[in-house]
Amino acid sequence: MCMKKQNNTLKKYKQKAIKGDSNAQHQLAIYYYNRGEMQKAIKWCKKAAKQGEVNAQYELALYYDEQQQQKEALKWFQKAAEQGHNEALYCLTVFYEQGIITEKNCKKH
Repeated sequence: MCMKKQNNTLKKYKQKAIKGDSNAQHQLAIYYYNRGEMQKAIKWCKKAAKQGEVNAQYELALYYDEQQQQKEALKWFQKAAEQGHNEALYCLTVFYEQGIITEKNCKKH
């Protein structure tokens, strides 16, 4: 019974995600991440992030930072920080303070 309910919920999220629902896209990203299906997780996370889903933007930034793709990480940290995501703002501050991407400019933040 529990597995059937999970499959129905997953099916509903997929339908909503395909129609462009950013929350459903983000939930699918989390689902696939937890299952270790990173390609699917990143695919849905990107879709949600591009639509302005702030937590997806932050999680995508963390992924790119982990992959040593700092320019892409910076882009998504900035987008999430602009929406008031505190952890993204902190990470963005660290990027600037440590000069990871830009020249050190502590006055910027």
